[in-house]
Amino acid sequence: RFWFTPADPLRCCVLRIGVGLLAITHFACLGIDLERWYGKNGLLTPAVVSTLLAASGEESNFRFTYLSQLAGGGELWGVHACAIAAAVLFTLGLSTRISGMLTLIGVLAYVHRVPQVAGHVEPVLVFLLAYLSLAPSGACLSLDVLIGRRRAEKSPQPLPADPRLPSIAAN
Repeated sequence: RFWFTPADPLRCCVLRIGVGLLAITHFACLGIDLERWYGKNGLLTPAVVSTLLAASGEESNFRFTYLSQLAGGGELWGVHACAIAAAVLFTLGLSTRISGMLTLIGVLAYVHRVPQVAGHVEPVLVFLLAYLSLAPSGACLSLDVLIGRRRAEKSPQPLPADPRLPSIAAN
């Protein structure tokens, strides 16, 4: 009964805004030394990360990230800008489920590229992004709601049926 009782989504939507702002701040902080830590020729190249993971006893092959596939700094900055844009869209509540998943993928890409740099914020941020992507976090306080209202106002209203005329269903 507890799990299936309908609840007001307002708290979830407020949490979405807070987590979105945290994700934006997280990406902004990563941008300070983006090429130093995550660049192809940075301090911790993919080969060095694999060596460090192997030395610590962890398996290094299970962490796939698209950041390891990027050729140069321009591509890295472009992907970083896309991650920030996804976090902004998630915060504003535009295509909330999609932008939430894209933000989650962006956070996981940085964590998997250089796990030695990840701290205590990333596991909590990943959990909250996954939860809010599944929850109705765009049900209020979002651009999705505003767009839905405008579409409903612009759509033509069906004409009321004349009760004196026979309907197609009656035939």
